[in-house]
Amino acid sequence: MDDFILGKNLKSLRQNKNITQPELAKRIGISLSSIQKHEAGSGISKRLLEKYVKFYGCDRNWLLTGIGEPYIKKDREENNIPQLRKSVEEYKIGTPRLGQAVDMLATILESGNDALIHSLISHLAASKEAVNQMKNQNQQISNLMSELNDVRSRLALLEQKLRQ
Repeated sequence: MDDFILGKNLKSLRQNKNITQPELAKRIGISLSSIQKHEAGSGISKRLLEKYVKFYGCDRNWLLTGIGEPYIKKDREENNIPQLRKSVEEYKIGTPRLGQAVDMLATILESGNDALIHSLISHLAASKEAVNQMKNQNQQISNLMSELNDVRSRLALLEQKLRQ
């Protein structure tokens, strides 16, 4: 990580938002001296880096390297999900390759959006429950089909006896 690039990018984001260092310190809950050090290019902890990423809604990779786009594209409900809409469309068309699904999950987890991550976990848990219910229903249907076949066999035997 190049601390100089990080500092330059932090300063640029703050200036683009048109807020002062003291205002930023108050809004994200860190000291003014920390903000001054970070913008000057001194090291930063992962926890504080995440505060900046969340506050600015910026791309972590861009913040650290200056490579790529500064801002994460926003999906509905203001969730930070870069390129997720395309992946959802791929799901609608057909089953994506495993790599695409893993990439999508990684993107969600890397977004740092706790609400979205908790929502994903809830949906996965609900999906697991739905799969279990479908398995139970499939077993019940299989049992009913088996019983139906038995009844058909008995009816066929009864028809033969009645014809004799």
